[in-house]
Amino acid sequence: MKRFIVVLAVLLVSQFTFAGLAFIGIDGVETTYIETSDELSMIGESMVVTLGYDDGSPQDSISGATFTLDTIGGSGTFSLINSLSAVIIEGTVEPVQVGELFNMGVISGEVTITEDGLGAGLLGGTFRIEGLTFTATDTGDGFAGLSKVNVVVPEPLTMCLLGIGGLFIRRRKAA
Repeated sequence: MKRFIVVLAVLLVSQFTFAGLAFIGIDGVETTYIETSDELSMIGESMVVTLGYDDGSPQDSISGATFTLDTIGGSGTFSLINSLSAVIIEGTVEPVQVGELFNMGVISGEVTITEDGLGAGLLGGTFRIEGLTFTATDTGDGFAGLSKVNVVVPEPLTMCLLGIGGLFIRRRKAA
């Protein structure tokens, strides 16, 4: 019990001490979805990338970035590269679900980070990706348009508490 209280105290202090990355946002990404082959292509060049933090501190932006996301059959790759051709983040996407709602394309899935150029502790993590194609044009076999894409990073304290809860459940099952 004492260990649990010490771990919880450390987690609470770290939550209020460090500003964590909450989301990475990209707006105006050219998007094409072909329904028959379940192929999604998202490309954005010279984009402004917004970095949002969970402590409410001012957002940062990275100009001149290139964003690509390509999937076939619900899985694929994505990358976000800065204007100097250095990787900001890169990874795999699976599963990706695409749909249409009120003349908008809706994209959701999970991203596993394989390279973290931000140094934000994202490497190996799995995060949610969300996209919304506002200016979708029906192509007869899918849609095309400009999208807003967010990679949402879970709050660190929540993830730690879920992990601790999982350990306690595992301990009870073993007993």
